Order: sequence, then C-alpha cells, then structure tokens
Amino acid sequence: MSVRELLLKIQSWLRKEGIPTKLSGNTLLAEHAEDDMRIPIVVEGEIETGMLRVAVPTDLRVQGEGTLGKILVDNFMRWGPKVCIDTEGFITVVFDVPIGCVESLGIKWFSENIVKPVIACFKDVHRRLSA
Repeated sequence: MSVRELLLKIQSWLRKEGIPTKLSGNTLLAEHAEDDMRIPIVVEGEIETGMLRVAVPTDLRVQGEGTLGKILVDNFMRWGPKVCIDTEGFITVVFDVPIGCVESLGIKWFSENIVKPVIACFKDVHRRLSA
C-alpha cells in the first residue's frame, strides 16, 4: 500500500469520526474538537524513512529553562508521544510509527495506540504549561 493510500484510509476514518480533514500530498491535516479545545493534527508519511508521523502543534512557546526541564522529564517518563520544540520555539507533540505497523495492525489500532495517546499528551502538556 502506498503512503497516499494509507493516508486516504486514515482520512476516511477521521471523517467517520466527524473530524474535518484536508489531504495535500503526503500530509493529512485534521482538527479535533474536545473539551472546548481545538486540537490540530498533522499526519505525514515519510517515504524515505518508512515512518508515519503524527504531530500536534501547540500555541505554547518555550519560556525559560523550567519549561525545557519539564519537557525533558515528560519525554523520559512517557512511552510513545514525545514533546518537541519546533524551529520557531513552539512546543509540538509527535509520535513516529513505522508505516508497516499501521498497514498490518489497522486503522483502529492506529487510533487507539497512536492518535489517542498523542491527543492525551497534548492536553496534558497544554494544561501543565499554560497554567
């Protein structure tokens, strides 16, 4: 299955869940609404590495070394989603998974084990760092 075909399957699943999406090349954009929050989701297929990246960018900037310390502790305490800092200094939650895993285990597995943990991590980071 090509990366594009996999993204189309993910897009179809997201739309069934009522989540608006837009597919452009090997990138799928979505916006999930939960608990009065709008959560942007970016799913990218990287052909060269054979990986699928789920990223949830935040509107939070790193504010001093205390924030960096919290991010490092979070990354060591959690399996799966990682908290990163993008090139503009904003915090982003990412989870990379081999495309073959998603192909063989299916979209439901992808939802439960990749998308939901990324959203939960985003909410936790947002709650802790925006206070």
